[in-house]
Amino acid sequence: MNKENLVDEFNKINGNSNLGDIQNYIAKMMEANGWSNTSLELFCYLTEEVGELAKEIRKTEKNMVMDSHKEYSQV
Repeated sequence: MNKENLVDEFNKINGNSNLGDIQNYIAKMMEANGWSNTSLELFCYLTEEVGELAKEIRKTEKNMVMDSHKEYSQV
């Protein structure tokens, strides 16, 4: 499945979708991205995504302090 079809699959998920529908989408997404199914790899991907989300929240939330002097490296 290519990434364009993946967007179509994502758009099918709605309030009537069940856990199986969501798990099916995630399996297709993993296949399209070439991700393996090892627990360690999935944990690393999840940790990276959560970290990126936390960084963006800190940037946009007015009541949270962001260390403006810290340099973030790009890998």
